[in-house]
Amino acid sequence: VYPTPIYETTISLLWFGLLMFLRTRLKTPGILFSIFLILNGTERFFIEKIRVNNKMDFLGMKITQAEMISTCLVIIGLIGLWYFTRYYKKKKTKTLN
Repeated sequence: VYPTPIYETTISLLWFGLLMFLRTRLKTPGILFSIFLILNGTERFFIEKIRVNNKMDFLGMKITQAEMISTCLVIIGLIGLWYFTRYYKKKKTKTLN
């Protein structure tokens, strides 16, 4: 069995450093949280590939519950990126007019 807590801690610290670097550079509200969801979901998905868990049959795929949740996190993060970027552009153009 792999030492997944060590891997998770290392990757989470890297994500923390990246997010702290980006926090002053991103001006659109909600984008940083969306990036966090994508990064966290990606990390969890790949950690679950090497962790020993019970697999479920979901739509013909053998995946774990954690892989399903991490996939949902990535999808929600992508939707958030799209939504917040679009919403902020609309709001910005309305205030300029």
